[in-house]
Amino acid sequence: MPACGRAACRVPPADGTTGGRPRAVRGPPGPPGRWAQSRIHDERITVPTSRPDLMTRALTFAVLLVTLFAAHQLADHVLGQTDAQARLKTTPGLTGWAALGRHLAAYHAVVVVMVAVAAVGLDLRLSAFGAVAGLLISVVTHALWDRRTAVRWLLTRTGGRDFAELTEHGMNGMYLADQSLHTASLWLAALVAVLL
Repeated sequence: MPACGRAACRVPPADGTTGGRPRAVRGPPGPPGRWAQSRIHDERITVPTSRPDLMTRALTFAVLLVTLFAAHQLADHVLGQTDAQARLKTTPGLTGWAALGRHLAAYHAVVVVMVAVAAVGLDLRLSAFGAVAGLLISVVTHALWDRRTAVRWLLTRTGGRDFAELTEHGMNGMYLADQSLHTASLWLAALVAVLL
C-alpha cells in the first residue's frame, strides 16, 4: 500500500477501467480541422461537436450590423447628405430624384468604405454576391424610405397617423419612423449579405 500522506489514495482498479470516470477519446493525430470532434464517451454522456461555420456567420452578421449602423449614422447625419439634399429629396419631379440620387451615392460611399475596412481588418467571410445583394437592399430601401411617401403610408395603415404628424416637443414622427425603417432595412441587408 503506497503512503499517501494527508491526501486520499486512489488505487486504479485491477481490471484496467477508469473506475467510473469518463474516458477521453482523442481524434487522429495532426492539427484539428472542421472534422475534429471533441467528444467524451461514456455510457451516460455525449458532448456534441460545435458548428464553427454557424458561429462564424453569426459573428460576421453581428460585426456587419454594427458597422452598417455606425456607417448609417455617419452617412445620414454628417458626411453623406447636404442641407439641400435633405430639403429637396422628398420633392416631386426630377429635382427631388436628383437630390435623392446624390444623397444615395454619398451615403453608400461611406457605407462601402466602412464595411470594406471592417471586412479586411477583421477577415470577415463575405461573398461578393452577398455583399452586392446587401448593398442593393440598402440602396433600394434607403431610396424608398427617404422619399417619405412609403413611411407615411405605413404609419397611417398601422394606426400611427398622429405619430406621422407629430412635430412638437423636439419630436418628429416621420423622422423617427424613417430612422427605424432604415435600421430594420440594414438588419435585412446584413442578414442577406451573410447568408448568400
